[in-house]
Amino acid sequence: PPVTRTGAWVDQVVFTKQDSAEQAVSQLNAGDIDIYAYTVAEAPVYESLKNSPNLTSAQLVGSNNSLMFNPATFTSGKFNPFVDPQFREAMNYIIDRNYVVQEIYKGLAIAKFTSLTTVFPDYARYADIARELEAKYGFNMEKGEQVITERMEALGATKVDGKWTFNGEPVVLIGLIRVEDNRRPIGDYFSNQLESLGFTVDRQYKTRSEASPIWGQSDPAEGLWHFYTA
Repeated sequence: PPVTRTGAWVDQVVFTKQDSAEQAVSQLNAGDIDIYAYTVAEAPVYESLKNSPNLTSAQLVGSNNSLMFNPATFTSGKFNPFVDPQFREAMNYIIDRNYVVQEIYKGLAIAKFTSLTTVFPDYARYADIARELEAKYGFNMEKGEQVITERMEALGATKVDGKWTFNGEPVVLIGLIRVEDNRRPIGDYFSNQLESLGFTVDRQYKTRSEASPIWGQSDPAEGLWHFYTA
């Protein structure tokens, strides 16, 4: 007979909030939820998913994490080195993407240098350009420190006893670090790199609902954040 029904082929859909992939996989395993439509990139969780006799279907999809910088000039008068394009560019040199892939993701990731995902046809189409960029922006702590020093001094900052200062005050970088997944260790790794170069980092650990009003809804010029684990 002709079908006149519209909408879902079920009578009721119940949405629940999951605070972590570990919690979601546990509830999938117990039959408490049917679908978890989000990425699972934590190695222990992925192993439990693979080894569970109750979970026989998992789709491999791509996602990506990145570091988002606030380039605004702060109205509060606070110093923001991310206003400088060369300073932002230098962040590529102080981040070892392969370390993130192997140590944080336990191999469940691929280093990403451009807006193109490596499995997309466009990446293969422009592979020669992509490879040039990957070589140019590969991990080079020495070069990163050199560029950062040049730009910080050009912006009027000085290094005192190994710490960057501006107008006699320490240069404090506010990092919004998400806590639900691998973005927490990524945020800590990036903070460690910045601290090793003489910056003071204010690590603010936030859930999605706590972080979104700050990086997504506040005026960037308010100076409430310098970087975000996006």
